[in-house]
Amino acid sequence: MNFFGIMAQPLGVILKLLYGVIGNYGITLIILTLIVKLCLYPAYKRQIMSMAGMGDLQPKMTELQKKYGADREKLSIEMEKLYKGQNPLDFNFFEASSIRQVGNKYVMVFSGYSGKEYGLGNTNSALRYAFGDTPLGPWRSGGVLVDSRGVVTGEDGGKLITTNGGHNTHGSLQEINGQWYVFYHRPPRGFGNARQAMVAPVKITWDK
Repeated sequence: MNFFGIMAQPLGVILKLLYGVIGNYGITLIILTLIVKLCLYPAYKRQIMSMAGMGDLQPKMTELQKKYGADREKLSIEMEKLYKGQNPLDFNFFEASSIRQVGNKYVMVFSGYSGKEYGLGNTNSALRYAFGDTPLGPWRSGGVLVDSRGVVTGEDGGKLITTNGGHNTHGSLQEINGQWYVFYHRPPRGFGNARQAMVAPVKITWDK
């Protein structure tokens, strides 16, 4: 059973219980919606706080991207002011960043370049991440969160291979019932103009 099937079972039970008491499906659905929203409020609050921090940082990043366009090397050098204490080239930034608070850290997830560090072609098919103590940084590169090409070990165990076509991806992290998940997309059957939604559980630890 998938994640949504697991979630549907308890919601169905609650729906039946509420209807047994209220006797009206319209009112029952309204109350059930309020219950779900209350349960998700802590995650929603963290997301709003992260988005507020991102609102200060994103305009600066957008301005640099517009100014330097395809000159990736110049863009990375200029972004160094946002990433004090680390070589900006380590981030391999492409586009589309978002911030989440994870424990006592902030994690920025973005579309980035990867592959050469583990023996594959270098493409923008990965979600990379950086972390910091505040939503405004300074940031430290964390590396690759997920490569949408589906990287696995080859049959001989001697090298890594891809199981899916390469194309740019976007996504982020979200905590659901105490479990963190990474959401992203990949091109089905290698067709870059299509998007296949993907989700995978991730384990996150941080220094206290």
